[in-house]
Amino acid sequence: MTAIVIEGRGAEDMDETQDQVAHLTFDRGYGWAYGVYLNYYLKHDLFPGATPRDFAFIGGLNFAAAVLVAPLVTYLARVWGTQPPMLFGVVTLATGFVSASFASRTWQLYLSHGTLVGVGVGFTYIPSIPILSQWFAKKRSLANGITSAGSGVGGIVFSLAAARMIEDISLAWSLRITGIVAFILNFLAVVLIKDRNKVIKPSQHPFDTKLLYRCNVWLLLLWSFGSISSDRFGRIKVATLLTLICGVSCFAIWIPATNFAVTVIFAVISGAILGVFWVTIGPLCVEVAGLQHLQSLLSLSWLATVLPALCSEVIALNLRRPSRDRVYLYPQLFAGTTYVTASAFLFQLHRRKKQERARHPNDRDVTL
Repeated sequence: MTAIVIEGRGAEDMDETQDQVAHLTFDRGYGWAYGVYLNYYLKHDLFPGATPRDFAFIGGLNFAAAVLVAPLVTYLARVWGTQPPMLFGVVTLATGFVSASFASRTWQLYLSHGTLVGVGVGFTYIPSIPILSQWFAKKRSLANGITSAGSGVGGIVFSLAAARMIEDISLAWSLRITGIVAFILNFLAVVLIKDRNKVIKPSQHPFDTKLLYRCNVWLLLLWSFGSISSDRFGRIKVATLLTLICGVSCFAIWIPATNFAVTVIFAVISGAILGVFWVTIGPLCVEVAGLQHLQSLLSLSWLATVLPALCSEVIALNLRRPSRDRVYLYPQLFAGTTYVTASAFLFQLHRRKKQERARHPNDRDVTL
């Protein structure tokens, strides 16, 4: 998962460091809202001794914690069922936002807005990923795409609402209201959710090491590490193409951009497709390992994203060159290279699957 860095000028009253960091965000619904809070944290000296890297790490920790708990969540879902871990996540997520409203030290923000919110997202989100794939076969990617679109809409709503609440009420109450609203909506969703585990009987092993002996699994995990209409044209093929387009757009549009209008065009194009990981990871895991091993391979996929999720924003910060004309050139090259590299791994996976299907033309569910 690479950090998204938008090059441009901030408000006039923002100092240089704030302008350089305020545009670092990560994608998933609540992640966009953190970008709003990040901007506020940088403008106001609320946490004595805090540095821009602290805030970047908090944003990365938010996502890294969510995927780091994947094996534990998978195990608990196998023992207790889907809903109990998700309910724990709903409570933890709300607790993280509310406790962040009382934070006055940097370590408190790490614990609340970073760890608790991240763990809450992990416990709430991860058990829900396999469920759609259990209910859909032919339109599996479309179903996942619709739910991912909900994350995008939620991100816009939470970001706009958070910014307005900070301006009209206060930072503290913005965090509290966000936590309360997230609790109510997620609680209702968890109560209504229904899986098909009794029918499919998935293995749900948090660490199914047998999967690591498959070359296809490693190719998928390497794509997960680098990336961060498919039902008709092939899920692996479309995921490969969209990942490559993300990388090429960085080199062809983002880096040459010299004005805000072109940057907006890049943001629209890349923003429309950079969520390919979330839309396709569930269906791709089914293609590679089969439906029964879906939860196990998803756990491995989440672990593959922990390191880039935690460090990508900090890497982008360190790649900046404030003394040069193109401050963000190296972060831009880094982002483009990671997407192109990830697409190469997925292309190899597509090639291997095609060869395997050619050897077994009558077996549509063949896995390596």
